[in-house]
Amino acid sequence: MVILTIASIVVVLTTTALAANALTLSTHWTSSMNRYLQSPSTATASTSVAAAAQFRPGGSRHAPPRGPAPTTTTTSTSSTTSTTTSTTQPSGGSTGSDISPWRGAGLVDLPGACSDIQTLGLSWYYNWGTTTPCPDVGVPFVPMQWGDWCPGSTTCTALPSTLGANGNKYLLTFNEPNNSSQSDMSVARALQLWPYLEATGLQLSSPAVTGDSSGSAWLASFMAGAKQQGLRVDFLALHWYGDCSNTQNLINYLAGMESTYGLPVWLTEFSCYGDSLAVNTSFFQQVAPELAALPYLQRFAWFTNRPYPGGYEYTSLLTSAGALTTTGSAYVAVPSAMTSTRQLVPWTSG
Repeated sequence: MVILTIASIVVVLTTTALAANALTLSTHWTSSMNRYLQSPSTATASTSVAAAAQFRPGGSRHAPPRGPAPTTTTTSTSSTTSTTTSTTQPSGGSTGSDISPWRGAGLVDLPGACSDIQTLGLSWYYNWGTTTPCPDVGVPFVPMQWGDWCPGSTTCTALPSTLGANGNKYLLTFNEPNNSSQSDMSVARALQLWPYLEATGLQLSSPAVTGDSSGSAWLASFMAGAKQQGLRVDFLALHWYGDCSNTQNLINYLAGMESTYGLPVWLTEFSCYGDSLAVNTSFFQQVAPELAALPYLQRFAWFTNRPYPGGYEYTSLLTSAGALTTTGSAYVAVPSAMTSTRQLVPWTSG
């Protein structure tokens, strides 16, 4: 694995220009990386030690449903679990001791769009489900328990052991529970089901709330309940579809959440909802190096890979035919993996 310096990134990006309409990607990326990664005042974010100790034990426009809700399972036996305190932060997984996945995506139109994983050069992906429809791509898949799998019951079936297949260590949890068009769960129900998630032995994300005041209020209530009950939450999974006129709007949101809870962050959905392709491309080019400079941000995933109805027609990284958009070209220009010292490097499967 060859670690790229800022200078070598310039060479790689310059010599591998992806398309004539890629909008001088290497210039944008390199100048931004120099500005943000070499600036101690910007690259260093304060981690709230008090918040970490408190919670580790355990805009925003609402996205439409991304696939069907989980099938209701007939309940049988009760899962008996014990709650523990977690002090381990997820490293992000890796093919080596020093290299972790960084740039990923939430993928729609699967399994037909499995080729998008290679086209986009992803180092990880998910699909809002518990099993991968693309088992042969050689890129880490992270499962998600989208919502309530035994509505109305207090005795639910245990989650499958296959969630930890292929060396996976992570489980994304309830998708926008504060959103009536998504998993739509009460805080009390999420807390009631949480021991089943803990019983998988996987590192657990927080429920992925919307990036508005409703989402923040739901998460605050959930985290307070988790602390009171001694439940384990290992990292935050956050969504953001806010005002893309200024990248600081996203950065401030992430910083605020990290400061409140003191946990590592995965940004599992974001893009410029309802905006043009040009706005999405420009925003990503500007924000990508700023995200790389956040020491607590362990992974990010753009939404979406293909055009999606309801305001996401121009957020996609690829056209409906699978060709890179200008946003997609900007996306693949960013190295997809990261070292423990936050140097961006190519991802190598295996």
